[in-house]
Amino acid sequence: MNKEGGDRYPSDSTQWADSDFDGFGDNKDGTEGDDCPDQNGFSTIDRTGCKDTDGDGYSDPSEDWSVADGADFSINDDSQWSDTDGDGYGDNLQGNDPDACPLEWGNSTSAYIPEIASDGSLELNFVVTEKFGCIDTDGDGFYDFADDLPEDSRDYIDSDGDSVGASQDYNDSNRLVQTVFDHCELIVTDVTETCQGVRDADYQNYVTDKEAKGETAKQYFAWVKSQEEAEAEESSSDQYLSTAKEIAPFLGGGFAAIVAVLLIYAAIGSARRRKALVKTYGVPFVPDGENSAEAEALGGKAGLSGSGGVDSDKYWDDDVAPMEMDTSNDEAEIDSGFGDIDIKGDMDMSESTGVMEESASLEELAGLPAQTTADEVSQVNEAPAQQAPPEAPPLPAEGLPDGWTMDQWKWYGAEWLAKQGSD
Repeated sequence: MNKEGGDRYPSDSTQWADSDFDGFGDNKDGTEGDDCPDQNGFSTIDRTGCKDTDGDGYSDPSEDWSVADGADFSINDDSQWSDTDGDGYGDNLQGNDPDACPLEWGNSTSAYIPEIASDGSLELNFVVTEKFGCIDTDGDGFYDFADDLPEDSRDYIDSDGDSVGASQDYNDSNRLVQTVFDHCELIVTDVTETCQGVRDADYQNYVTDKEAKGETAKQYFAWVKSQEEAEAEESSSDQYLSTAKEIAPFLGGGFAAIVAVLLIYAAIGSARRRKALVKTYGVPFVPDGENSAEAEALGGKAGLSGSGGVDSDKYWDDDVAPMEMDTSNDEAEIDSGFGDIDIKGDMDMSESTGVMEESASLEELAGLPAQTTADEVSQVNEAPAQQAPPEAPPLPAEGLPDGWTMDQWKWYGAEWLAKQGSD
């Protein structure tokens, strides 16, 4: 090697220097002149001494040297370097993704073409094969001349030639059948769910309505089941209404009878309660707040506990009527002492068993004395003291009459004795 500044090519008079040390002399017009003297590179075909990334001999494009000038169009693929029609597929048929139509721009990637069967028979089998860089009108990737439907991107196969692709044709092997409706009309023996739905006009109307609303329609058998359930429910409702209309008159009569029985029962219970009050307290209530046992006794409306068996008040003073004892009636049953008292057995029950006033208090209903206010107590205190009861008359030999008390005997015993004497 020559010293620095010496001749690098002593045997070649056309070259003497190599600035980028790539082996190509700086003299572009000399032997293997370096097209890129300031850049180390090893391209040899389109240019000499320039950068060649994939090492295929073609230089990488640069600002002053484009693919159109001859630079490598695919700098990372050493099998392709030129693309005459500029469609992105290399012209080298032995390279990667070779352009099947190198002189015509195209974007195809596949073709649907026939080939001889592998078993050697004459029957043709159609297969999909690679076909780069040819015209593909519908953009489905298939070369127009190897696409059964070059203007329908949905399909490239149309086996029966009816211009309806295999994915859209209900039967791509029969030109007469393109839709499911064609099939079900032509093949009358087909009783599958699909064909039954096609032949049912009501179901088709249902499907059309659902599609118009953007909703998904039920399958035919599911739709039929829902219809049957709806009809059964409607029939059941109609039957119920019919039955209800038939038995309504009887139900009305029965209801009226039940109400009548309840009213009668309530009336009987109410009468019994009033009767019990009458038996216990004389009357079940006192109208208009009158609750004076003395007034009842004087009016002849009180029970035995209130009246005490008094007919009149002629013996209310201290005088006691002489007793007339008749021993001739010793064997006769002594009167209980209430024979002379009018208990008003013929009293009109409509009065004593009338409905109690809403204003009656609980004390009045129970026959208890009404609660007195402070004013009433003051009035009672101011009223003159009641006359003390007279001295009690002597008791008969048999003792107090049945049902009498000593307090009653003090007041009314004399009259009882007088009555017994007169009898």
